[in-house]
Amino acid sequence: MRKNIIWYRLQSKRLEAGLTQTDLAKAVGRTPQWVSKLESGKTNTIDKDDLDRIAKVLHIHSEELLTDFDFTDVNDLKNQYIALPHISDSGQISNEHTPFPETLIRKYFGRPNNLALFHQQSGSMSPTIDHGDDVIIDLSETTIKDDLAIYLFQNFAGDIVFLKRIHIRPQGGYVIKSDAGDIFTDMIITKEEAKEMKVIGKALGRFSIKTF
Repeated sequence: MRKNIIWYRLQSKRLEAGLTQTDLAKAVGRTPQWVSKLESGKTNTIDKDDLDRIAKVLHIHSEELLTDFDFTDVNDLKNQYIALPHISDSGQISNEHTPFPETLIRKYFGRPNNLALFHQQSGSMSPTIDHGDDVIIDLSETTIKDDLAIYLFQNFAGDIVFLKRIHIRPQGGYVIKSDAGDIFTDMIITKEEAKEMKVIGKALGRFSIKTF
C-alpha cells in the first residue's frame, strides 16, 4: 500500500538526524536521486516498507512523515493520540489505523468514540471534500436524520460505498446529491429503496480539520 509523504517533513527530519540524502539512501537501500525526488515533492507517494525503513533510520514514528504532528515516543503516541480505524472501499473497518491528536478531536468533534477515517477517491463532493481527502466519519450516526448532511452509505448490492450529501424527501426516501453538481446528477431514492440502504456513518469533517 502506498502512502502520501510530506516532503518537507522528510527533509527536516533527515536534517535533524544529521544525515545527508546519500546517507539516508544508503541506509534504506535506495539511491540519492530517489530521496531527492521525495524531498523535492516530485514524488509524493511511498511504499509502506520504504516508509517504515526511513522512519527506523531517523528514529521517528512513520506517521510523522505523513502528518504535521510530532510523536515524542511510543508512550506519547498511546496517551495523547487516538488510533482512528480506516473504512475500506467496501465499507468494512480495516486493521489499518491513523494516529490523530485527541485534543483536536475533542475540540472539533466533541468526543473521540465511534470515529473512523474514510479515504475519498472521488471528486464528486468537491470542493467540500476533494479527491484524496481523509474524512472523519461518526459510526454511531447510522440513521439519516440531518437534512443535507453528508453520509457514508453502501449501495443496494452492498459492495460499494458512497460519500454523498443527502436530502430527505417530504414524501419519503432521499435525493442523493453531489457537491460537484455540474458534473454529477442527483439520484432519487424511493421510500422503499431507502429501506435497503445501509448507512455506515455521518461525515464530520476532513482530515485537514476543515469542518462542515
